[in-house]
Amino acid sequence: MLYITNFLLPLMGVLTALFLGAATYLTYQQMKGLKGKPHGSEPNPNYNPFFYGNPVSPEQFIGRKAEVRRVAGRIVNGGQSSAITGTFRSGKTSFLGYLVAREKQIALYGNKADTVIFSYRDANRFNLECDQAQFWGYVFKPLQKRIAEEMPDSSLDKAYQTCQENHFANLEELIAQIGNMNWQLVLMIDEFDVLLDRPHLNNTEFFGGLRQLASRSKGALVLVMTTNISLTQFHQKTKPFTKSGSPYFNFLDEIVLGPLSDSEVEELLAQDDTYFSDDDHRFLKEITGEHPYLLQVAASALWESYQNGNEDDPIKRQQHAKQDFYDRTKTTLNDIWQSWLPTTRKAFIAVALIRLETLRTSLKIQPINITDIINEEPGFKQALEELEKQGFVTDDNGDWRVRPTIILSFIADQPAQELCKIVEKTSITS
Repeated sequence: MLYITNFLLPLMGVLTALFLGAATYLTYQQMKGLKGKPHGSEPNPNYNPFFYGNPVSPEQFIGRKAEVRRVAGRIVNGGQSSAITGTFRSGKTSFLGYLVAREKQIALYGNKADTVIFSYRDANRFNLECDQAQFWGYVFKPLQKRIAEEMPDSSLDKAYQTCQENHFANLEELIAQIGNMNWQLVLMIDEFDVLLDRPHLNNTEFFGGLRQLASRSKGALVLVMTTNISLTQFHQKTKPFTKSGSPYFNFLDEIVLGPLSDSEVEELLAQDDTYFSDDDHRFLKEITGEHPYLLQVAASALWESYQNGNEDDPIKRQQHAKQDFYDRTKTTLNDIWQSWLPTTRKAFIAVALIRLETLRTSLKIQPINITDIINEEPGFKQALEELEKQGFVTDDNGDWRVRPTIILSFIADQPAQELCKIVEKTSITS
């Protein structure tokens, strides 16, 4: 009996503790190894860890912590509205997906998480003939579901039914009832600028009504929208409706999704710690300008260049990956180029031609002084500032340069005649 008490039982306790400790350590190492990889995947040396194309899941979402905190804080602090802007492939859809993810709501919205109702809608889903009644009927579906589950036969339920029967003509009363319940309806519309192509919505009544409802709702209706153009550009497109009045959406706080920070880039590249050297990291940052989509594509191309083993020389390997990267992204680069206003294109070309001396010479353009052009060309300074926010140019004490250097390849591929048309009759060519 003493043998069991003094020896076997303590030994069993030690063995049990060692077993539990080993299991905990292995679980930790497994989770650490899976961090940043698609959910459900196992570490695999033949599996490219970099992905692009579809919006990323909340588990795969990297960076944008300051922007997420800013938008979430505005929602819970008085129901303030926001506009998330950025060029194509800047991560706007993934950003909205993170904000509405059920598993993130306590962390983002605290004790108000249960009072926030999200209605996420892609503007591309509204058909060309969509009118205001159809629009509101579609975006109110999450609210209708919440009322049916928690507040049937309530004053809010009756207000919704009345509003629906009247084709949503008395929205103010419905929004007021939402506020009386201490609820917030957060209307998230992805690619809001698409509505400019919907004839029954692209008018004073709709945009003005949406502005009035959100700005006067006392936080009951919050608008969070994304656009592929800047808010200033959106205001210009709706200016014919406002005439002498204020821009429709000047009550929104604009958050521009530009490049990631250096630490966020390192976190993204840490998905693969087998191949990339410090020089590879420098190379990837330089050609992508630290834009998340471009970074994922470039890292994927470089990873495959290593995996295929076609080049042993690091420089040639990077050159091969750069060409592969350009081939994969030139359509996206063209989409971005086409979305820019003429003045923005002109400003970008001016900065690009500082580095593209051969192209500048062939276009018969004298050496470029950005400061002189800013002083002489109307709207040039504003265009540069917009490009700098988006992360496509940077100013280092007057030394202007293009950030994602891969776009220099795109510019060099453009017909000389087209480039001449953009810069002719400006101080760039004078």
